[in-house]
Amino acid sequence: MPLLTIGLDRLVLFYRTPAEMIERLMTHSSPEQNPELPVTQTPPSIAVVGGGVTGLVALREIRQRNPQAKVRLFESSSRVGGVLQTTRNDSWLVEHSADMMATSPREGWALCEALGLAEEMLPTNPTHRGAVVYRNGKLYPVPDGFSLMAPSSVIPLLKSSLLSWPGKLRLACERWVRPRSDSRDESFESFARRRCGEEAYQYLVQPLVSGIYTADPAKLSMQATALARFVKMEQTYGSLTRGMLQGEGKKPSADKQANGARYSMFVAPRLGMQQLVDRLADEAGREHIRTETPLKALRKEPDQDQWELDDGRQVERFDRVVLATSAPQAARLLAEVDESLSTEIGRIEHASSAVVALAFPKPNRNPGVFGLVVPDAEKRHMIAASFGSNKFSGRAPDGGLLVRVFLGGALNEAITHESDDVLVETAVRELREIADVTGTLAFSQVIRWQKTMPQYHVDHLKKLEVIQSRLDALPGLVVAGNAFRGVGIPDCVRAGRHAAEQICT
Repeated sequence: MPLLTIGLDRLVLFYRTPAEMIERLMTHSSPEQNPELPVTQTPPSIAVVGGGVTGLVALREIRQRNPQAKVRLFESSSRVGGVLQTTRNDSWLVEHSADMMATSPREGWALCEALGLAEEMLPTNPTHRGAVVYRNGKLYPVPDGFSLMAPSSVIPLLKSSLLSWPGKLRLACERWVRPRSDSRDESFESFARRRCGEEAYQYLVQPLVSGIYTADPAKLSMQATALARFVKMEQTYGSLTRGMLQGEGKKPSADKQANGARYSMFVAPRLGMQQLVDRLADEAGREHIRTETPLKALRKEPDQDQWELDDGRQVERFDRVVLATSAPQAARLLAEVDESLSTEIGRIEHASSAVVALAFPKPNRNPGVFGLVVPDAEKRHMIAASFGSNKFSGRAPDGGLLVRVFLGGALNEAITHESDDVLVETAVRELREIADVTGTLAFSQVIRWQKTMPQYHVDHLKKLEVIQSRLDALPGLVVAGNAFRGVGIPDCVRAGRHAAEQICT
């Protein structure tokens, strides 16, 4: 007799009738009356909107935290990666935005390790480490050990010809400038002028910082950017110079003699930033990614548990949503959800810039540095120039020089609307006049970034508090991206991981 039949016979004998047996079995199998039995929950459906680094990291983390979840990433363009993109032209490798990544904070490097990319990451070339500043027709090295707005050693500063003796003495006296007594946010321009003096601000500090943020110095927040460490230095040590000599300057570094930055802290994928994007998309799961899908609207009725995503062709419903888009896109999508939240996010301004890549197979000279910066006081169109082939191997053929000239920014957005021919002509002319680099071009490439660089203005952190208070009233929605708490790759990785943690809680 089959075992199933034997089992049923015994059960029938235990109960008086087969009907009683079935009723008792159904009653005792109810999870409400028998809490020891597991309750099967429907896996959540989660939408990630935006395929930049933040969105891709969020997708990967969500799938790792909840493998059963139904997750879909929506990207409006034909590719993922956001501003990170690499194109190859024969032996030339052109980065469209960032061409290297800091290993500290550690989030970016930890992601590379998790993706199996650690062995593919190249260190910067030790031969050409350094940066120069253009002033009055000449190029001057950034003083050894000078970090954005503070020296780790006074002697290299005094030896430098970049500043006049009055300017050098004023900067050297920074340690005796009284710190502010209040904790209010301050603009970068106000902070730097107050602590470093006018000349050091104009010809050293401003060009170095503007080369990173392409912002209006009179509006850029100290506390909402990486510059916050200098605010803390002033509060802790009373001055930036003492902070560098007693605190930050005491940290071990392989770049004691490298001017302008600790270049050993920077790395790049052997095949360019596109290699990082591709590996991240593969690990996140390309089958979960839907490109060329711009969303028209995001909705949630008060009596509904799910969010509606409308792409103009169909409406899909999800339990939870991560908005990892630019601030303008997030503001537009949130207009029907919370008008006040939409307005507040929409107030985060963005600047435009243009990158002009120039490939010189046989340049007349190589400046022998990683980059140069141009003070706003010089009234040039060029903000900075980056010599990619000096930074990393594999960016140009032997003997070639690959230069990226940066134009525009918050103080000169008008030039970004000029034609490609005008932008190339401007870049070539100013590169010749500023750095004396000439030669036949193998090719030129113009890359435009219209309203893509978030501007962290004074009191940006207060604005974030208001935004978060509105989001707290919208369970199941997380907003992330580079418009909020950092524009670097490590910042975006951190934002993506935090978004995944929030949405999976």
